[in-house]
Amino acid sequence: MPLSEHVARKKIHRRNIDSQGFLREDGLWDIETRLVDTKSEHSLALERGEIEAGVPLHDISLRLTIDSRLLIKNIEASTDLAPLNACSDPNPWYKKLIGEKIEAGWRGKVKTMFAGVTGCTHLNDMLIIAAATAFQTVYTWHLQQNINESGKEKAFRHVAVTMLNSCHGFSEKGEMISSHWPDLTANDK
Repeated sequence: MPLSEHVARKKIHRRNIDSQGFLREDGLWDIETRLVDTKSEHSLALERGEIEAGVPLHDISLRLTIDSRLLIKNIEASTDLAPLNACSDPNPWYKKLIGEKIEAGWRGKVKTMFAGVTGCTHLNDMLIIAAATAFQTVYTWHLQQNINESGKEKAFRHVAVTMLNSCHGFSEKGEMISSHWPDLTANDK
């Protein structure tokens, strides 16, 4: 269902976040996420000065290189435009994520490792989006490979087991699990 009709309004700010997943020829995966903030009117930034309407206030890019288990092999961050000169300082700090795995608790891990002045709010947000993109990229590709190799039913069951209780749709008490895989449903005895 779409959003309700809005009242008359004027756009002030636009944030675009684009996140894409790529299978590399070496078998690793690149997840690239870019955040661009623009204003609809002329604005000022403390250290950058005047910024024309439509010119990015922020233009930040992030590349995670991961393996098929979602283990981070490399990370790059680039702040091409920002309101403050110091905004790019945290970029190399994110190398601390090399060797970490994108898994349950990822959001908390990012928040703990890069809270406040120890990181960049925008990069932290981008890492959450990049993690979802990584999951969608890698697991969807593997699902298709498993369907081709072992059939649809077995492949989808593997996904259900992997995703069980990860969200509302995959709840062990939910309609989808109980109708397709009753043996995975919660036992409420």
